[in-house]
Amino acid sequence: MNNSTQKKFEFTFQGKKIIFEIDQLATKSEKSVLCRYGNTVVLTVLCLKQSAESSKLNFVPLTVFFEEKFYSVGKIPAVFNKREGKPDYNSVTIARLIDRSIRSFFPLGGQYEIQITNSVLAFDSAADPRLVACWNSILVCYLSPLLSSFNQPLATVVISKNQEEFICNPSIIQLDESPFELIITATKENIVMLELGAEEIAEKELEKAVIFAQKQIQQLLQFFQQIANSLNISKNSFLTPEKSIDKNWQEKIKEKLEKILTAKDNWLNKEKKLQETLQELKKNPEQDTNAWEEEIEQIWDLTLQNWMQTNFRRTQQRIDGRKKEEIRPLNMKINYLPNVHSSALFQRGETQVLSVVTLGKTSDRQLIDNIFVHTHKHFIHHYNFPAFAVNEIEKFKSTSRREIGHGQLVEKTFPPLLPSVDTFPYTIRVVSEVLGSDGSSSQASICATSLALMTAGVPMKRPVAGIALGLLEGEILVDINGLEDKFGEMDYKIAGTEKGVCSLQLDVKNQGISFLIFQKSLQEGKKARIYLLREMSNFLPKTRPQLPTQAIKFKKIFVGAERFGLIIGSQGKTINRLIQETGVEIDLQQPSGFVLLYHHDEQQLIKAVRFIESQIKKK
Repeated sequence: MNNSTQKKFEFTFQGKKIIFEIDQLATKSEKSVLCRYGNTVVLTVLCLKQSAESSKLNFVPLTVFFEEKFYSVGKIPAVFNKREGKPDYNSVTIARLIDRSIRSFFPLGGQYEIQITNSVLAFDSAADPRLVACWNSILVCYLSPLLSSFNQPLATVVISKNQEEFICNPSIIQLDESPFELIITATKENIVMLELGAEEIAEKELEKAVIFAQKQIQQLLQFFQQIANSLNISKNSFLTPEKSIDKNWQEKIKEKLEKILTAKDNWLNKEKKLQETLQELKKNPEQDTNAWEEEIEQIWDLTLQNWMQTNFRRTQQRIDGRKKEEIRPLNMKINYLPNVHSSALFQRGETQVLSVVTLGKTSDRQLIDNIFVHTHKHFIHHYNFPAFAVNEIEKFKSTSRREIGHGQLVEKTFPPLLPSVDTFPYTIRVVSEVLGSDGSSSQASICATSLALMTAGVPMKRPVAGIALGLLEGEILVDINGLEDKFGEMDYKIAGTEKGVCSLQLDVKNQGISFLIFQKSLQEGKKARIYLLREMSNFLPKTRPQLPTQAIKFKKIFVGAERFGLIIGSQGKTINRLIQETGVEIDLQQPSGFVLLYHHDEQQLIKAVRFIESQIKKK
């Protein structure tokens, strides 16, 4: 049912009603869409700012926000001033998910700065607001006549599985019971964005899930096209912005690139010479400094990209001399740092990551309180990417969206492989420090984290490894470096065990990849993953049998919740005496009836256990 006067459109998808209201709220903006999906309501607003500076940037000035309103679930924020603050990690991850779905449809050199704000106004656990925010963000761009490059509809779905059947757009409960969560954005023909968290899903099973998702997406694409047709949205014919290139400088740069890149030297030295040459070219006393630096950088990037593509077509060799399936040299070290609980250094080419593990009590767990869940997590991963990792200088900054996103990607890889808190009562925090980056630092973080956890004696089911693949001239590249990531057509990050895939993240620089490319990348990723796991196993064959001496130890005994009073004593006298005499930290677990004791000294733990047993016997 369509009502073009009211700009209200109603559809049914997967048994749920979807209502889109176009330009009914936030009417001063360029475009707004309010979507009602089940009882979830999301308002998305597009704002554009015309700017001459935008056309000079070497990136697309697109910013996406995802705002969780606690009133949407009838909660008051549990913070001092009782109002929503800056976006949490979950909101940042969702905003990045939307950004990655649409960014490749905006060209460099566009005339607008673009901002998209998604606000969750009402939340229904059976209707995922992440999906609604994706749909709305796509629609505000597709329905805006000013964004002529965004000239085809996209759609996003979430896929899970219940026993033998795939489920499209599952509820939160269904997701919790599923062995995987697949989020995919696609056009009619191509896959644009993909995000996967899984319990070692087999490649063939993943292929079936993607095929199922693409079929569901076709119906949504028809809905979106109907809206555009009903509103008579006409897009100006899109022409890629022409950049006036100084041909003389282009030839000079080409000669310099040819000399550096064809020389018989290692890649690290070549990379340094490339950086030094670019800096020298920027020093032109006859030119306005800022304008000249921007212009020469654009010419440099275009010339380097053309050289890389031409050289690959001619020789089938990559810019650093490797074959398309060749993985860079590996270097691994464990126990790299003294006094910490565990550490591992993993290096692949010039990408170098140090991961450090800290084991804490279960009470050190992190509280997660947002509109989706109120829970705790016992595995935490943080990813740090300092400027020196790419030889740059910058002022102190807060944690970037990229650092949050990469940290969350690593974090979602491990939970299916870690022991339960019942059997291994620890909170595990891992920090991955990127010390040098030449592509795929998030996947190097996965490898380093796996080694560090094994070194710490954490009883994982199996080791895990990650690799990033790219696409150049229609060919899949394994283990991409920084320039292949920058100038290639996709970034396909895949991690898993010998049994299956645990995480996958796909971004594209074009307008999507075919299912065939996705399938081939999956196969190449598996080969690379098995190779990495074999090399890691040769270096560290199995998990250490004991926890490190620096880590806190534990004893777990069953007492019964009804007898906790015997341990606590009158006004807490007994438990305070236990703590004073042994120094243990104690956690009485309701309602299971278990008592957890922590101390660095095993003898003190034994003493505490005997103390508790004696108190119970007195009864």
